[in-house]
Amino acid sequence: MYASPRDVLALVEGANAEVLVHGNADLDAVASALLACRLIARSARSCCVYAKEGLSRRARDLLSALVIELPLCDSLDNKDVLIAVDASNVSQLGLSEEELKGHKTIVIDHHEPGSLHRLASALVADKESPSCVELLVPLLSKGSISPSEATFALAALLEETSFLERARLSTFKSIVTLIEMGGDYGLAVKLIRGNGAEEPIDRRVAKLKGLSRSQVSITCNGKLVVAVSSVGSFEADVARTLVSVGADVALVVNESRASIRLSRRSLEAGLSASGLASYIAERLGGEGGGHEGAAVARLSSPAQPEKLLGLALNYVSGVCGGHQ
Repeated sequence: MYASPRDVLALVEGANAEVLVHGNADLDAVASALLACRLIARSARSCCVYAKEGLSRRARDLLSALVIELPLCDSLDNKDVLIAVDASNVSQLGLSEEELKGHKTIVIDHHEPGSLHRLASALVADKESPSCVELLVPLLSKGSISPSEATFALAALLEETSFLERARLSTFKSIVTLIEMGGDYGLAVKLIRGNGAEEPIDRRVAKLKGLSRSQVSITCNGKLVVAVSSVGSFEADVARTLVSVGADVALVVNESRASIRLSRRSLEAGLSASGLASYIAERLGGEGGGHEGAAVARLSSPAQPEKLLGLALNYVSGVCGGHQ
C-alpha cells in the first residue's frame, strides 16, 4: 500500500528498525538510509543500516571526509521493521524473500516496481523521481539532521541527477531545504568532482579492460550501437564509459551482475534499461530493474558476454528494428 509519513512513523513506533540498502550502495542509497534513520529517530526504539554486500568506495570516502558515523548493523536478527531504500527488487539487497518474511517492510524507492514493492507493508515510491533522497527530504523536520549529513545528501542528489541534468522541481526544493538545514552546496560540489583528485588506478584499469573486451554490434536499422563487455569490478563505471565513447546500449557484466546504461538516442528510440534488465533476467533467471536510462540485472548464475549480446540485440531489434 502507498503510505503517508504518518503511516511510516506509526509502523516504526517503539520498534527496532533496520534500513536495507542494495549491494555496493551508492551515495543516493546511503544518504537515503541515513535520512530514513533520522526521520524515525523519535518514533523507533533504534535504527541501523544493513548493507549485506557493502557500501561503494565513493560512499565510504564521503562519509569519512564529512566525519559521519553511519550506524551499521550486521544481521536481520531482533529487528521488528525493515526499511528498504533505493531498491525495487529483493535480490538487490542480497537477501531472499524468505528472509524478509515475518517482518513489517517499508519500501522507499524511485525505480520501476519490482518484487520488493509487492512485498511492502507500506510503500513510498515515485518512479519519476530523479533520486531516492528527494522522497525523504520533505519528510524531515528542522534540526533532524546535522549540517554534515545535509551536505552528504546534497552530494548524493548531485551525483544521482548527473549535476542536475535530470533534475525536476522537487530536486531543487530538496536542495533548498538541505541548504537551510546547514548543508554546504559548494563543498558537496567539490566532493563529487573530486576537487582535482586523480581517479583511482583500479577504476581506470577496469575501464580500459572493459573497452578492450567490448563486443559491438549495430542495430535498429543502422542507427544504434550495442556494446557488451565483462569486468571484475566497476561494471557501472565501465558501462557509463562505453556510452560516453559512442555506445547507445552498454551492458557490462561482473559474473552474475550486469549493469546497463542507455544513451539519449536509445531512449528517444523507445528503449528502456529497466525493460532490458527484466528481459534478460526473465530468460537467464534472476531479477532486473532500474530506470529508463540505467538498470541492473542480478542473474541466478554467471553469464557470458556473448549470450548477453544476443539477448540485448533481440530486445533492441524487437523495439526498433533489425541489426546488422
